[in-house]
Amino acid sequence: MTQATHPDRLNYRRYLKSTLIGFLSCWLIFGMAAIAQIGSSTPAATWIAGLYATRHRLMDSVESPKMVIMAGSSALFGISAATIQQETKVPTFNLGTHAGLGVDYLLHRTKEFVKPGDTVLLAPEYELYMADYKRSNTLVGYVFGHDPGYILSHPKVLLELPLERMIYGVGVKLRLLPTIDTNGYHAEELNQNGDTTANQKSQIGEVQLNKLKDLRPIPLKANILENPAAFEKIAKFIEWCRSNNVKVMATWPNTLWFDVYQQASYQRLFHDIQTFYAKNNVSLAGKSRQFMYDKSYFYDTIYHLHDQAVTTRTQELVSLLKPLIADSKSKT
Repeated sequence: MTQATHPDRLNYRRYLKSTLIGFLSCWLIFGMAAIAQIGSSTPAATWIAGLYATRHRLMDSVESPKMVIMAGSSALFGISAATIQQETKVPTFNLGTHAGLGVDYLLHRTKEFVKPGDTVLLAPEYELYMADYKRSNTLVGYVFGHDPGYILSHPKVLLELPLERMIYGVGVKLRLLPTIDTNGYHAEELNQNGDTTANQKSQIGEVQLNKLKDLRPIPLKANILENPAAFEKIAKFIEWCRSNNVKVMATWPNTLWFDVYQQASYQRLFHDIQTFYAKNNVSLAGKSRQFMYDKSYFYDTIYHLHDQAVTTRTQELVSLLKPLIADSKSKT
């Protein structure tokens, strides 16, 4: 005689089955939404992709040994590689892109542009030194739109896809949202050395002036200075450079001066950066305060100078780089 199945046991099995189906359905929907992101671009990602594509094209005409400037947009809108090249007679290329990509990804992409015998000038924004090493929405948005190979080598990025990016990506795929806006920046506005030409002081208008009104000091992150993961990433890059016969120098980013930077917490940040490069035997051009300017120098963010200020900043940098370049040549 067949024993009847207890009702509670039947209900439990149904519950497990429903839960499993629900779980698998959620993952299926997530997976389909994630796949839909591939090739869909955000405004910032479109601009970044354009910068890299234009730089690859321009790099074909740059001779080696050369100097490559690595940073976010503070270098793009703050250093004139053309002026450095003219003053030092060293072919120089500006690889300043977007700090939101994170120092690890910026260094990763820098490797594509350097050859044995070249020099990399590191000039990361201060936030990049304080990274806690969660990938930013800027990076996630960019790699899904333009660098799916990075996702294959870093699969955890799938779990870092924000909901708003997922919705945006699906909207782009369904042609419900445009992708042509690049936040006012255009990759075509680069000269042969990779410098932007889109920061003319004469072109500062209401949009830029409104942005300048709201500028704030660099935010310090609690406990980051005790164990800065970014320093480890930069140290590994320095090691890679040396193993590939690529020289490394460093300098400070150009940024807006605030009185709060005199406080001990900020001074500790500046000191830690200086100590890091000293420990890694990397020449550091100048002091942090030398490249902090008042608001009249800026175009639209605390890191973006207008063209006239870029000239002043770069001339100050050149005077510091010349002896370092001469010393570097004497050691080869």
